Amino acid sequence: MLFFASALLALSSLVSVRALTGEVTFYTPGLGACGISNTENDFVAAISHFTFDTFPGATPNPNLNPICGRNLRATYQGKSVVVKVVDKCPGCGGANDVDMSPIAFRVLAPEAVGRLFGVEWDWTDSAPGPARKREESARSNVINNTHRMVRVRSAPHAA
Repeated sequence: MLFFASALLALSSLVSVRALTGEVTFYTPGLGACGISNTENDFVAAISHFTFDTFPGATPNPNLNPICGRNLRATYQGKSVVVKVVDKCPGCGGANDVDMSPIAFRVLAPEAVGRLFGVEWDWTDSAPGPARKREESARSNVINNTHRMVRVRSAPHAA
């Protein structure tokens, strides 16, 4: 019985970290369901109403939903962006669909595309913004710090 409980606990922790797949669109943010005002220049998102309304700890007051303020990393065709959940998307058809601010959407694709299919996302502690550029910058700093060039001056030659 103890083994079964341990296995179930391990399985539940695996399920909570898996990437989700859904559609991503963009919208013009304003005063969202979380009670926070944002603009189209903020890296924010509205999460599907299915997920928003059933998130553990959700209350009738959407401003108090624990999903508010959580960050998610969305990845599409090798490009990633981190956005903060500040709203719910009543028009999202799937539980894993996300509506992003225009600036966040443009990290993944041009606005002219309109709707992205098969976007993978998961919860993250990373700060909102274009994730790929930050990761490349961090990688570059590590390389630069491990391969420093040192100029050695030689002493004048005696004649």
